[in-house]
Amino acid sequence: MRITIFEDRFAEYLNPLALTRPVFALRCGVRLLYEKVLDRYQDAYVSLFMRDWLAEAFLEKTFHRGRIRAVNDLRWLKSDSHLIVNGRWLFDENLVE
Repeated sequence: MRITIFEDRFAEYLNPLALTRPVFALRCGVRLLYEKVLDRYQDAYVSLFMRDWLAEAFLEKTFHRGRIRAVNDLRWLKSDSHLIVNGRWLFDENLVE
C-alpha cells in the first residue's frame, strides 16, 4: 500500500506553529501527526507533499527517511492502492478500524 500525507492551503491557519514545519509534523500528545499514521501502517510506502521551501530541511531532520519514498512528486500518485491523508487530520485508531 502507498500512503500520501499532504498539506493543503489551510496550513497557514496553523501559523505561527506551522511556519517552520509541515502541518503533519506538529505534535499531538507525544507523537507527531504523521508518526501516528506511520505507526499504524508499518508496511506502507509513504510520500509527503508540503510547501517546497520546507521539504529539504524537513528531510534532514526526520528520523523516518527510510520510510519516505517521495516528497512533492506527483508521479507517486499513479497507483491503484493508495491512501491520501490530509496532514491536519488528528489520527484516531477507532476511525481506521
